[in-house]
Amino acid sequence: MEQTLQMRLHLTHQRVLQLTLGLFFLLLNLQMLSITGWMTLQDEFNQKSIDTIKGYHVASLLFLPFFLTKTGIWLPKLPRYVFHFCVWVVFSSVALYTVYGANSMIINYLFAFFCLLIGGLVASQLTQDQVMSVLRMVALLVFCIIAVKLLYYHSEIVKFLKAPIGHPNVETLFGGGVNLEATWVAFHLAFFIRSRKWLFYGLVAFSLGLSILYASRVGVILSLLVFLLRFISAVPGALERRNLLTGLVLLLLLALVSLDIGQISQKVYGLKRFADFGSSQDAGMSGRMAMWEQFPEAMAESHYLGYGAGNAMLGLEKVSGIDFSEQNVHNYYLQVLLEFGMIGLPLYLILVYQLLKRIHWSKLANPLAVILLCYFISSLIQFRGAESMIWLYMGIFFVQYRFKPSLSVFTSSPYQA
Repeated sequence: MEQTLQMRLHLTHQRVLQLTLGLFFLLLNLQMLSITGWMTLQDEFNQKSIDTIKGYHVASLLFLPFFLTKTGIWLPKLPRYVFHFCVWVVFSSVALYTVYGANSMIINYLFAFFCLLIGGLVASQLTQDQVMSVLRMVALLVFCIIAVKLLYYHSEIVKFLKAPIGHPNVETLFGGGVNLEATWVAFHLAFFIRSRKWLFYGLVAFSLGLSILYASRVGVILSLLVFLLRFISAVPGALERRNLLTGLVLLLLLALVSLDIGQISQKVYGLKRFADFGSSQDAGMSGRMAMWEQFPEAMAESHYLGYGAGNAMLGLEKVSGIDFSEQNVHNYYLQVLLEFGMIGLPLYLILVYQLLKRIHWSKLANPLAVILLCYFISSLIQFRGAESMIWLYMGIFFVQYRFKPSLSVFTSSPYQA
């Protein structure tokens, strides 16, 4: 009787934790929802202090009771080198702020580190299948919300397609504009790598279409990258790989024979941006190159100690005298070096290396392995750091792959939908 009661309490605890995770993850996707209402992109750049409190900040408090036990506060078992980076970010920023001024980015980092603990918590108390089923369901809901949003903004999108300049003027679920929304949508494809094939390929097509409509090169590249990583992972069988390869080769040959690729790339603006890459018409890359050229001088100016969390652009503007329009360096590794100095970057690279080692262990059969690998690659051209969703994934992944799993782990399909 007592065992039955304990089992029921345990199952109830897990269900409540799953519901809490689902709500929190949904609000992490609705990044523009603050406690004062929905924020526009303009609000994000001119936000008041009250607007910085988002829905997901409030929802994160729901996890606090799960950290409390009869003996005190429970913390997940995460590797020490993770905390080494976290401590250095806080310590170095507080010290450097006395020289270069404070930046609210440190609060973002503190919250991201809390998300790391939340990830470790849910991975310790829920099975892989329980965690992935929640994340996958929310990701599918996000796809549906974005599809409805496209219908709502169809007139704005048609207007953009007729006279394309930059990106379409539509509101986004994610902070940072349409480029980052296309990025997160591409990342979410990974949750379906072990779902039914028609669902995965249908969502890949949706993500590619969204990225082309948004004129997001990085969205197109990441959608194709997730597709490729699934292809080379332990998920598809030999027959599926052969059929896919045959189909893609035939499709490519048909396109080469029947279509004028050059003309299409000039007419479809989302594709034209690839053709313009590196040219004088590529304003985005020109702006990034102008920033990166100032990097050595900015590092020397800081005596290679950095400028503190969020102050990378301050350092670049200080040495160049240019008021850059960009909000970040568009290369997170350079940004870590600029903000946390010659000690901060190695600490972060140790964390990246250890995650890459676990990604190799997973044989890319785990959705989070695919997402984290895509994140580390795309960090070469975007992201400002302290992405709460990524740190949540890190916490989950570190606990799920605390030790190298046996080969038998990859013979089943725990995420099959």
